[in-house]
Amino acid sequence: MAAVFRTIAKNVLTLRWLEREIAFCVDLFVCAAIAICPNIGYAAAVLYFIIRDACPFGMQTNLGKSVYGLRVVNENGENPSWRSAILRNIVVFIPFANIYDFYLFISTGDRLADRWSQTHVAKVGVVSE
Repeated sequence: MAAVFRTIAKNVLTLRWLEREIAFCVDLFVCAAIAICPNIGYAAAVLYFIIRDACPFGMQTNLGKSVYGLRVVNENGENPSWRSAILRNIVVFIPFANIYDFYLFISTGDRLADRWSQTHVAKVGVVSE
């Protein structure tokens, strides 16, 4: 059990983990700003959250990840498909899957959503292994 806590502490303290968490918080802030719009705000915020990693509107990344030069790529290093983006973000809305997703993220650095959608987060301009 102590080994698990050491692994979690090691991953939590890494810059990669911190960058991704702050990027997520930026996206939550964007969602909150969209949600306050009258009539369609909540639906538009949920839609943004679900498709944000498909890099809509010609962007190479979503707003949160752009702060740290991060982007979501598929196994070939390309932008993910709409299907992959939706799979990647829908896990947040599934009860208990979101808890397991967070546990995997803090213990391994990868999300359940990364595995489902066959994507990962990479630094822009850095070739990943």
